[in-house]
Amino acid sequence: MLVMISEPETVAPESEFEAAVADACKGILASAGLRYGLLPRFGLDIALLIEHPSGARWRFLEAKAFFGQRMGGVPVGNDKGGGRQLDMLLLPDSELTLADGSVRWVLADALRAPGEPRYAMFSSTRAKAAIMAGARRNKNNNLRISAFAGEFITWRCLIGEIEKFLTL
Repeated sequence: MLVMISEPETVAPESEFEAAVADACKGILASAGLRYGLLPRFGLDIALLIEHPSGARWRFLEAKAFFGQRMGGVPVGNDKGGGRQLDMLLLPDSELTLADGSVRWVLADALRAPGEPRYAMFSSTRAKAAIMAGARRNKNNNLRISAFAGEFITWRCLIGEIEKFLTL
């Protein structure tokens, strides 16, 4: 069941996109009749504890918005080369793949117009692979926007992907 949630006109600054994703999560879970708790900034941007027939489970979303702030890149972590996002991406691959079951990154290209394919949703493993010159401490880490160029989807498709991630 695809929930109809209106696309935001603006997805920059990043806080605007994060708020839109949080609102979409609330709408999706309410429509599915699931009890949940939403904790902003609980390690990543959005943490959700969701009631599920098999028991409660956690889902985490990290929202990123590209609006030309860095040439071809979206900042990850803090400007000193640290932070929770980077901590996660620096896990050994065997551990990072465990996160892929409960963590998704959502990206908006704010330079594209509403209604156009301008969103991507991907795993932490994929995020790590898209970091310019590899994820490392003590450097500015950025997602290469070009790594997702052929994968952008519309808002409606993004809502469907988020819905599957939260409810299945």
